[in-house]
Amino acid sequence: LFRTAEERSNDFDYTISVSMLEIYNAKIRDLLSKNKNSLSIRIGDTGALEIPGLLSFSVNTLQEVQEVLERGRLNRASTATDLNDHSSRSHAIVRVHVLAVNRTTGAVSESRLNLVDLAGSERVSQSGATGQQLKEAQFINRSLSELGNVVNALRQRQQHIPFRNCQLTHGESKTLLIVQLAPDMSAIQETVSSLIFADKVSKVQTRNMNGKNLQLGYSSLSTPSGSTRLRISNNFAGILW
Repeated sequence: LFRTAEERSNDFDYTISVSMLEIYNAKIRDLLSKNKNSLSIRIGDTGALEIPGLLSFSVNTLQEVQEVLERGRLNRASTATDLNDHSSRSHAIVRVHVLAVNRTTGAVSESRLNLVDLAGSERVSQSGATGQQLKEAQFINRSLSELGNVVNALRQRQQHIPFRNCQLTHGESKTLLIVQLAPDMSAIQETVSSLIFADKVSKVQTRNMNGKNLQLGYSSLSTPSGSTRLRISNNFAGILW
């Protein structure tokens, strides 16, 4: 983004800003604010999803982006379980907003990129979650289940798609889904579940703005650690914001 902004600086003035939030126990919290009050989602005048009160920081370098992300990471809800010393208890979302103003015509263009780190589904019998941790696990599993319901509805071409059943699935967007698989045999159940979900997503067929059918595709990506990532993309998936 910064390289493109620099290359086009003679024709456009770019403003790039970053915000970071989490969905914790079905509530939206600003990870860059000291105020932990729950925020709400609304549809703006342009039809885009908006979160009033969400802080946004202007950034000009990759270093500034990393500083914002680190601040948000430190505020994200996490705890130790029997399976993970730093288990995420929320879905985290990094929102990148790009505003471009044409220096000649004054025309304004806006784009939004949302990077979503989903909390993993949790088998309570294995994680040993009790009390508050159990409540968190239930909210995580419920929201992931709602995501699965949206995928199933899209795959079956149902007339009603339950986007608004939870905060995680609000809105429509171009979507890229990356499924990361652990190489350990101890995680075989989670690996199989993730692959089943990925297979369902790969069968989703939607229509673009011109009414043309689009089919999801996927590819396998190898990583130095030996784990495998399954990348699934679509020009107009309409699953995550």
